[in-house]
Order: sequence, then C-alpha cells, then structure tokens
Amino acid sequence: MTLAIGETQEARAKLQAAISQGKLSQTDRAYIHKESRLNPLVAEFEGLRLDEALKVWDVATPEERNGLLPILRKKGQNLKSIPPEDLPTIRVRLQRALSEAA
Repeated sequence: MTLAIGETQEARAKLQAAISQGKLSQTDRAYIHKESRLNPLVAEFEGLRLDEALKVWDVATPEERNGLLPILRKKGQNLKSIPPEDLPTIRVRLQRALSEAA
C-alpha cells in the first residue's frame, strides 16, 4: 500500500502528536518508521516461524522470493526452535528452497 503525499504528512503529524502526548516512545517511533519502509510481505515473513515461512516460500513468485531469500537464510541458521521430530523434514524443505534460489 502506498500513501499519497497528504496522507503521509497527516500520518507524520499524528505520529508526532502521539509522541508529544506520551502515547508513544521514541523507541516506538523508530520501530514504526522502520516497519513502514518494509514491503508488507517481507515484514510479515520476518515474523513467521521457519515452517510457516517455508509454506509462504512455496507459493511465492520469483520476484517475491528475491526479497524473502535473505530472511529465509537467516531463519535457516537457527534450527534450535524446531521440534526434533520435525527437524529432518524442515532441513530437506529448507535445502530445497535455498537450492531453488541459487
């Protein structure tokens, strides 16, 4: 979703007002600013578990995969959160996804 110039200015004004009123901290502002610059798919993908991310990967277009690949690689570096019984399947799916992207 892209905001028009007027909408962007209005959003900034509301954000600044919320900070001035103590409703948002500077940390909240920084988080909102960072998230607002992300592609919505990428932002959502970052919050997924690896098994969920692999399901999204399976249906993503080649263009979408280009944006998701660095996140998928990062997720694949930490397999500690995967239940041991699911680990072999997840490893195969991850290796397949990464090899398709190469």
